[in-house]
Amino acid sequence: MYSQRDIRVATLDTHVLRFMRDELKIPTPKSTPNRKKYKELESKFIEYADSVKRDLAELDLEIWVKYSRK
Repeated sequence: MYSQRDIRVATLDTHVLRFMRDELKIPTPKSTPNRKKYKELESKFIEYADSVKRDLAELDLEIWVKYSRK
């Protein structure tokens, strides 16, 4: 995500999963989901980033900063 900016992938770490649960009200597991569920959640996260016109890496960093302080 950070080394190849033109690739559209999301890193669904615990911070992003928590953000999706808390802010987007999308049910997510507390740890890395299986491949099928990961792809489904990744698509939803990418759709959200597009809807708020945010770069995936920048949004990921903002979420990490916000949730690492809690």
